[in-house]
Formats: sequence, structure tokens, C-alpha cells
Amino acid sequence: VNEVRMELWEPKLRIERTYRKSLDKLFRKTLELFRKCDSVEEFRHLMQRWSETKEFGIYAESLANKMVTGLFDDIGNTWRQAARHNSRSREIYNLLMRNMTPARRAAIDQLIFENSELIKTLPDTTAQNVADVVRRQTLAGRRADEIAKDIIKMFPKRTEARANLIARTEVAKTHTALIQTDCQDIGANWYFWHATHDKRCRASHRLMDGVLCNWNDPPNPEKLFPGTQKPYGTYAPGCTFNCRCYPEPLVHPSQITGTCKVHRSGSIVRMTRAQVLRLI
Repeated sequence: VNEVRMELWEPKLRIERTYRKSLDKLFRKTLELFRKCDSVEEFRHLMQRWSETKEFGIYAESLANKMVTGLFDDIGNTWRQAARHNSRSREIYNLLMRNMTPARRAAIDQLIFENSELIKTLPDTTAQNVADVVRRQTLAGRRADEIAKDIIKMFPKRTEARANLIARTEVAKTHTALIQTDCQDIGANWYFWHATHDKRCRASHRLMDGVLCNWNDPPNPEKLFPGTQKPYGTYAPGCTFNCRCYPEPLVHPSQITGTCKVHRSGSIVRMTRAQVLRLI
């Protein structure tokens, strides 16, 4: 049962895939425009003007809105499925579905705004990346037509990698933020950190797997486990670049099955079930 509950909260990949495809399409559009420009400076001006148009702003907001509201609907479905396991989850689900509180509405609007603002920067960022490549290659003594050909060959792979990074990071971060808003709305202040179990998972995140954390006291995984990676600061699962970890809200005592690793004030301690229940 605990394994089923844990997997319920894992982000759904279809939203990430859709978001990634849209971002990749956007990056490729910028590359098509580069072909039509006579200079890097012209390309940069074109990208800046394009990103500031009303039409592009509407596109960015629409793309962000689709991603955020898609995750919101998925999380609502997850709460409903979790409700099958105990009465507390049913109570939470019914409460959340009845009420679109100001906090929830504000959180959704803020996430849409942040993602649309990020999308608006992408044409200009792509132009800056192209300019950096041209500058380095020019200093190396290469001709402009040769550099242009290389950029046309090089940037599809670069932009695809960039789209992957942004989609993975922003979808995971938004997924966690929506769950956190729901939890804090109903006073569920604790969650289990869950990591993916594959070769791409950071060592520090693998060691965080199963640790009970408080939304108001985010851990610093790299600092907790020295020697794994350089510290990135404190954050919840899914809230740093390329992180695929996710939170499982603690809403019922049955989720505590024995001794438990608990993060408190920058350290991890092991507690008995009775101690954890008193704590929460």
C-alpha cells in the first residue's frame, strides 16, 4: 500500500513531454529566423523585438497556463486516488475540491506568470548564445560563412538539450509548488522526499530518499551529505535544476510504518514511529 501511495505522487511525464516539444519548437523557430539575418546583431535585435510583441506574450502565457493547469488537474486526480486509502485523504480531497482558496489561486497565477516570463526570455537567450559562439569562433580566425554553417548544424542539438532542461526543471518545480500549496492550505506540513532510482539520480538525492521533511524547513541535500556534489542551497524535491525527485504528503499515521529518517534544522535524525507521530 505504501509503495502505491508513493508512486501516486510521482510527476506524470506526458505534461513534461508536451512542454518540452513546445519549447523545442520555439527554439527551432529562432534558428529559422537566424538563417534570414545578415548579421548576429540583426538577429539579436530581431529576437528582442519578437519577445516583446503582444503576440509572443500571449503565446508564452498560453504555453505556461497549459503546463501549470495540466499539473493542477493531475494533482487533483492524485488526491482523489489517495483518498481511497484512508478517511483523512478523502477529507482533504473533498476540502480541496470544494474550495479554490485565495492562496491556491494566487499560487497558480504566480506559477503561470513565472513560467511565461521565462519563456519570454528564451529568444533573447538563444540570440546571446549564438553571439557568444560567433565571437569565440571569430577570435579563432574563422570566416563568417563557415561560422554560420556550423551554427545551423550545432544549434538543433543545443536547443533540444536546453528545452529538455527547462521542461524537466520547470515541470518538477511547479509540480512540487502546487502540492506544497495544497498541503499548507490544509495544515499538512510534512512530506516524504522520494528520489528516482536510476543512474541519473544525484547521490545526495538518492540518500534523501524516504526522509521525512517539513515544508517550512527545506533541506540542503548536498550539505547534508558532504562529498556528493557542491551545495546548491536549501530546496524541496524537484526544486533544483534537472531534479526528478518528488514529495509524498504525510496525511495519515499509516504512512509511518516503523523507524523513520527525519530532517530537522539542517540534520537528519532517526526517530521511532511514536516519536514521529508526536512530532507531526
